[in-house]
Amino acid sequence: IERLASDTGVKKRIEYMKPLGNSSASGQEIIEVRIKGIGLEDLVQVLEYIDSSPQPLMVRRLYLRRIVTEKTLDITLQVSTYG
Repeated sequence: IERLASDTGVKKRIEYMKPLGNSSASGQEIIEVRIKGIGLEDLVQVLEYIDSSPQPLMVRRLYLRRIVTEKTLDITLQVSTYG
């Protein structure tokens, strides 16, 4: 997830990244990431990066909040990974 943030250029906009837990039986780990003030193009780039990642990543939840005055988005992603 940190590599994703660096590669897509949104690392400086991350408000927090926190693990939500993992399932030891399946090896699944869920991480919540909050990104503030990004453009639509950046969001698409983040989602494409997750989709094309060599590691098995999946967006479990995606919350969007449009900031009209700044013409940006605040997003919260829950990303799950196995491994």
